Amino acid sequence: MIVYLSGPMAGVEDYPITFGYYARELKERHPDWAILNPAAGIDPDTPDRAAFNIDMAMLGQADAICLLPGWEGSRGCNVERDYAMRLGLEIINIKWLPGEEDKA
Repeated sequence: MIVYLSGPMAGVEDYPITFGYYARELKERHPDWAILNPAAGIDPDTPDRAAFNIDMAMLGQADAICLLPGWEGSRGCNVERDYAMRLGLEIINIKWLPGEEDKA
């Protein structure tokens, strides 16, 4: 299964670290998943519109979207979730934070 990570980026200084953490954790728990991490591989100086278009193209290739903690307060995450719902993708809502022992 191809899984796209969606979490807040705007105004979050360490978002690449957070996305990397969840990508590693999910891959460890589900080795058969391919994780699409929009925080990796896109130059941070890429204009917002261009970065968002790249993200949406990545999402369009996924089977599921994984919503990271805090997604509800992000306009971009809400757009991604809405698009994923229109595409009929599986929605995975992560509730655990980095460092928590009980990871579901």
